[in-house]
Amino acid sequence: MPEVLAPDEIALQTKQKRQIKNQIALDNPPEILRHAVEDWGGRHPNAHLRSITSTYNCIGLVVASRRALVDPDQLMLALTDDGYRQIVLNEVRPGDVVIYRRNGRIQHAGIVVNLGQVEAQPRLVLCSKWGEAGEYVHEIDDVPTIYGQATEYWTDRKTLG
Repeated sequence: MPEVLAPDEIALQTKQKRQIKNQIALDNPPEILRHAVEDWGGRHPNAHLRSITSTYNCIGLVVASRRALVDPDQLMLALTDDGYRQIVLNEVRPGDVVIYRRNGRIQHAGIVVNLGQVEAQPRLVLCSKWGEAGEYVHEIDDVPTIYGQATEYWTDRKTLG
């Protein structure tokens, strides 16, 4: 029997046809969005605003194509069911997913959009959604401290062999 969706939920499934719980959100008023951009811009001047909306969150960016709010507890279900595998930092490429944890819990995720190096160390640039406000392009360690640290790297790239 098909799962019944909540009235404020979109049909969102993994490749294994398991429902990813989510919530449709209305956009915040422009003055609230503007305040969030000013606040994050002051704290993270090197992060670049890509888009401003509150209709999805960072997990919704990664697994729901910017369509809904998705609880961070749903991220591992989506990644594993969709064939992602964990990789190490030096294997990361654009399109891969970075997971941030704080006290062992997933708090944030982003998508790698560019690679670089600083003093022979990989320097990843991500696109991620910061709370209910803006979507930002930023370096891997330039995120709000509430998200914790980048701890895991996941890819859906296939290899020959």
